[in-house]
This record gives sequence, structure tokens and C-alpha cells, in this order.
Amino acid sequence: MPNITEIVAPPSGSGYWLLDFNGKIYDYGPATAHYGDTYYMPKNEQACDMAVTPSGEGYWIVFEDGGIFTFGDAGFYGSAAHMPKNEQACGMAVTPSGEGYWIVFEDGGIFTFGDAGFYGSTGNLKGWVVRDMAATPSGHGYWLVDETNAIGRFGNAPNLGPYGSGNFSDPKMSIAATPSGAGFWTVSLRGFVRAYGDADWHGHPFE
Repeated sequence: MPNITEIVAPPSGSGYWLLDFNGKIYDYGPATAHYGDTYYMPKNEQACDMAVTPSGEGYWIVFEDGGIFTFGDAGFYGSAAHMPKNEQACGMAVTPSGEGYWIVFEDGGIFTFGDAGFYGSTGNLKGWVVRDMAATPSGHGYWLVDETNAIGRFGNAPNLGPYGSGNFSDPKMSIAATPSGAGFWTVSLRGFVRAYGDADWHGHPFE
């Protein structure tokens, strides 16, 4: 069985891609073409996240060392693979133009590439173990989620709290913003989903 680390959908919302730790892509639905993956490519780390281009005709895969692989119409704007860092990469987000992206590391450090702006990080906060990030629709801000479901917000990312949970800690947390940017969902590896702002909650496997 594959170890799935991320699910992303094209802008049309018709179909989705799954990414496993080996960098293999599984595509489902009519709007999700397979543009390639890193399954047979040499690599030193596991895949940790992926992001889709604004057209839906390509995607990026980011690895734990901060390396970036591009497929379809995804452009390469640099990577953190050879930059000094203290922790592993855990997530990425793409700018609205598709001409830049952010890579976030477990200590909350943010690396920017292309037209992605830097709006702050949790890199200087003790106790944070960041798991993922999501950008606002304008690209002028982002949220970070840590392993306890705590949320860090930067730039124009609105405060949609309260956040956090005493026993919500999980080895993997993911966050996805609503199209309006006025809400988001967080989901744990075990499938616990929480909704904030204008994000609708439709349940999870543990009701």
C-alpha cells in the first residue's frame, strides 16, 4: 500500500492527485492528467508535499531536503536543496500567478522563490513543529499549521481562530484554504478534519 502524504485538486475541482512518500503520483478523475512523477528518479529524501499550477496543467513536488521537481507547465524558480537549514521541508504553496512558491520547514522557516513574498515565519518561536502551509488567494499572506493544530498567520491571512487542541497532535497535518481566503480546513494523518471561517465542515471518518 502506498504511503500517501498529500491530496490536491485542479482549479476545476474535477478530480484530484495523490502523492506518496516516494514521489509517485496517482491521478483520479477526468480533469487530472498524469504529467509525470519522481518515482523512478534518484533522490535522497522523501516527498512531503505538492502544489498545482493555476491552469491545472502541471504541478510541483517538494522533498524533505527542499528540492523541487516540476511537471507539466510548472516553472522552476529555485529550490532549497543546497541551502543551509536546520530542519526538513514539510510543505509548499504557490503564488496566484504560478510564477513563484514558498517552501516551509518544520522549524517554521520560510524560503521564497520567484514572485513569492516573505511575510514572516515561526522560525524564532520555541515549541513549533510546522507541518504545512496555505497561501491566501492574493498571495500576500499565508497560514502555517503545526503538529498541535496551532495556526500561525502572516501578511493578509485573517485570524479565524480559536485554534489548537490538547490531544490533536499528529505526525502529519495539512491545511487548505477556501477559494475566498476567508477560511481553511486542517486535516491530520488520522483523518481528523477541522473547518474555520467560511470552510464548510462535512464530517470525517471518526464521527
